[in-house]
Amino acid sequence: MKKLASLTFIVLAVTIGCKSTKKQSSDNTKESDKSTDIIAKKTNEILFSITSTSCMGECPVFDFSFDSDSNAYLNAKKHLLISGVYKYKLSAEQYFQLSDLVNSVKWNAFENNYPTLAMDLPTNKFEVMLEDGYKVIKQDGLEPRSLITLKDDLVKMIESYDWQSK
Repeated sequence: MKKLASLTFIVLAVTIGCKSTKKQSSDNTKESDKSTDIIAKKTNEILFSITSTSCMGECPVFDFSFDSDSNAYLNAKKHLLISGVYKYKLSAEQYFQLSDLVNSVKWNAFENNYPTLAMDLPTNKFEVMLEDGYKVIKQDGLEPRSLITLKDDLVKMIESYDWQSK
């Protein structure tokens, strides 16, 4: 009975936390009209990065980024098929697939922070270079769902690359 009550409390806390953060948005309409495609302004500029922290289970823990020169960087810490620090030269096809995946997200439609009361969920920090500078989103929990889907798709791509140790 205690487990059921605890589980109910966690689900309720996550739901309330997610709903309250959505109400904090003041004026997303002007932001969402801007371009949300990643933009390189100089050579070797990091276009996208994600940091994912641990949870109480087997969540992947890693730092991943890629730059305008088709270099991908990975610090695989836990719960990926590989572990260690790696650098990888993306093929043109891989670079475009990765760029398309990142560009499929409407970055300016998101708020900068999605907190939760649940303590056992991973934190994901997304940084993407847009036309008007970097957009940083910190996500604690399971919402917005599209960012969780992006992370899951990125993990699949990351694990498919032939990484070479730095």
